[in-house]
Amino acid sequence: MTAPGGRVPDDVYADLRAHWSEAAVVEVAAVAGAFAMYNRLANALQVEVTR
Repeated sequence: MTAPGGRVPDDVYADLRAHWSEAAVVEVAAVAGAFAMYNRLANALQVEVTR
């Protein structure tokens, strides 16, 4: 989803829809996109991983 082109292939989307509603697929995509954004922001700011 965050790779160049940013498009989920139709067969992957069809597999998701076989198990989840359209709203659930959108929610999963939104969460995945948010985590990708946080990771890219942390990388850009060179935030160190802490435990």
